Amino acid sequence: MCNKRIRINKYNDRANFMMSRLTFSLFIGLIFIFVSCSNKGPVYTNDIVVQEYPQLADAIAARDSTELMTFTDHSAPEVRSLSWRALAKATIQNPDSLLSSVIEKNEHAAWLALSYQELSDESRQRLREVFTGSPNQFAQTCEVFRRQGGEPELVRIIQHLPELYDDYLCSTAAGRILTREEISGETLSQLLALAFESESPVIRRNLLYGIYRNPLNRPENQDDLWNYLRESWRDMGIGNEPLTDQYMIGILGPDGANLFLDEMSTLKNISNQQLIIEFVRALDLTGDEVQSYQTVIMDLLSHSNPTIVTETLEKLKTRDSLDDALLHHIYQNHIQISRNPVIFVTAIELVQSNGMEIDPIMKKLEFTEEQNPYLTNRILNIYRNAESEDLFLVRVQTYLGHGGIRALHAAQALTGYWIELEDQSQTEQVRSLMRGAAEAGNRSVVSGLNTLLTDEALVRDGDFEWLQARYSESVSEKNSVNMNAFRQALETRFPDQDVEFTDPDEQAFKIPNWDRLKAIGTRPYWHLETEKGEIVIRLDPLSAPFTVSSVDSLTRAGAYDNVAFHRVVHNFVIQGGDVGRGDGFGGPEYTIPTEPSLSSFERGAVGIASSGTDTEGSQYFVMHQWAPHLDANYTLFGTVVRGMDTVDRIQMGDIVKKASISIH
Repeated sequence: MCNKRIRINKYNDRANFMMSRLTFSLFIGLIFIFVSCSNKGPVYTNDIVVQEYPQLADAIAARDSTELMTFTDHSAPEVRSLSWRALAKATIQNPDSLLSSVIEKNEHAAWLALSYQELSDESRQRLREVFTGSPNQFAQTCEVFRRQGGEPELVRIIQHLPELYDDYLCSTAAGRILTREEISGETLSQLLALAFESESPVIRRNLLYGIYRNPLNRPENQDDLWNYLRESWRDMGIGNEPLTDQYMIGILGPDGANLFLDEMSTLKNISNQQLIIEFVRALDLTGDEVQSYQTVIMDLLSHSNPTIVTETLEKLKTRDSLDDALLHHIYQNHIQISRNPVIFVTAIELVQSNGMEIDPIMKKLEFTEEQNPYLTNRILNIYRNAESEDLFLVRVQTYLGHGGIRALHAAQALTGYWIELEDQSQTEQVRSLMRGAAEAGNRSVVSGLNTLLTDEALVRDGDFEWLQARYSESVSEKNSVNMNAFRQALETRFPDQDVEFTDPDEQAFKIPNWDRLKAIGTRPYWHLETEKGEIVIRLDPLSAPFTVSSVDSLTRAGAYDNVAFHRVVHNFVIQGGDVGRGDGFGGPEYTIPTEPSLSSFERGAVGIASSGTDTEGSQYFVMHQWAPHLDANYTLFGTVVRGMDTVDRIQMGDIVKKASISIH
């Protein structure tokens, strides 16, 4: 009894102790949840935003290299970095004189600034010697090599890469050199050996990137390097590294797709969207062996990811004709049943090219266009192939009167129709439509008329005064889009006429709201609530103050609300934020300067669209996958921290219902 009683007491003591620990754990957990779910925590701020950045911003806006240089000795690393990165987009009178200073400073941002200056052969040789003499100390010289290097620099990178503590930048430089120059077989062989010997999938990706992007550096089919690539991929393990698999499929083409399929046997369990898209694009469906892909094609067409289904339908367009059973399957599942507008339109294009009648689904097609204006150009081309020319041109005229994205697409469809017109029977009707649209002056329409406005069959010798009147109207309205279009037409059609042209007013840079930038801290988040889910982006105001301030201002004004993603390129980017027009040619009534970043455009990076240095506005893009050719050429101002699955699902025309800023 005593022993039993002692055991019971020990049991109770243990139970009480465990209950106490559980209670304490629950208490701590509740505190953690409360703190995590409330936004009452401290906001991490940096006083340099209001104390130092305003004066530096004036030098950035002026692209004053002399003034910018004075900030490169600042005690604050953020100020030094921002000034050096701004110098990358400024003109330096004697860039070779900058080299000694950059070597002395040996800061990443300084090397970035130098990489954008035109260096003499002597300076480039000095850089090679500096890197070779102490590759770990001066590994950041690879920032220059990636933009100005050739095979001599590549040879040195290959030689020293295994000994580098941080090999990301130099391996990226090697890949970028390969995208620009055709490299000797010996150097290429050394690089491939280094790639497959590396234990890092990222370094392997960086080294293979240039071969993936540049066909000139891909081995010839069945030569020694080709066979080495195949065997190295097999030895590494096909299916173990999605990034390597994707690049190898792209490099080896149809043979790579077949190797991958042989190893994997099915694609059903592969979730990596970028990899499957690469596989689909590499398939060769032109020959008789297409029958061997029937099972794979059916699996792809029934995939739960609409982007993969769309890519498969696009790939099937490369085949001259499809068998009746497959066409029937596509018609039933992707035209009659499908509720996805992009899949629906792509499927119609496919079956129409195979001779199927689409009259039974014309009502559904019209409804789809009404609900999805970003598909108007493609749907108009479907009408063009299904209806008489007169009826097609009536549709074009109707859409030209709508304005916005529909009008732009109608103008583009009219241009495409004219280019492919085999006879001149419809010349007067096309001319009439073009003149009416130009006279209406809608800038979305005029944007799509450039080709027609320079065609001598449509703008004739007697049309000078008419065209000059259109230009004068655009000048008086300060419509820079139309000014440029009509000026180009006048210069092309009437080069001998004396016309006094007016340059559009330069848009001033929007200066950041420094107090607001400090208030949102160093870790603000941008929330994009889309039809497909939420995308959460961590912003980087210290690296891109002009851009983050602009995004914050437009967001709080509601400018990004109900604005569509007007551009989607699978395995590259989604792009939206055209707050001015919504068609990809608009933006706010101001510009912001380009703000180069030291970070790379990896998957999930968010950048600002640009038509050249210092032309940025409101349009932004989100990366599907790594694109190092964008690095420092575009402003990288944030990174997706939640919602990349949403990014992958976005299709052209999807709406950002609400944009907001949160402060943590």
